[in-house]
Amino acid sequence: MLDKKNLKSLEVKDFEEVGFLRDHPLFPRIKDLFEDELRKLKAKRINFELFLFLLSVFHVNTPVETKIRFLFRLYDFDRNLKIDAADLIKTYRLLYQLPFMQEEDYSKLATETLIKFGTKGELRLENLLEMPQSDEVK
Repeated sequence: MLDKKNLKSLEVKDFEEVGFLRDHPLFPRIKDLFEDELRKLKAKRINFELFLFLLSVFHVNTPVETKIRFLFRLYDFDRNLKIDAADLIKTYRLLYQLPFMQEEDYSKLATETLIKFGTKGELRLENLLEMPQSDEVK
């Protein structure tokens, strides 16, 4: 259905047709990560195998660690292997596009998150992987 030109492959922009992705507030970042995967593989288009691989992270049976690794990359806007206040503010701007939200509200959310979960004002992948997972997360 997504392969409208019957090329047996897709471009990242074709993911805009996938409803649960297109409507997700973090879709611009998800597209960035998919484009990163294509660059890593030195591919220009997405074949069916890569399509399944890219979307597998959203499957209910995907291991929690895989999901955490994906989310970490999603929130690490500057790709410096840590999530700091600047990354969280960008994330919150995408998630909470509310007219009453001011810049100081985003900063406050980021600060509160880092106080609760971060060490030294940042979140690192290893810290997130060490956190106990509730049944709700799994």
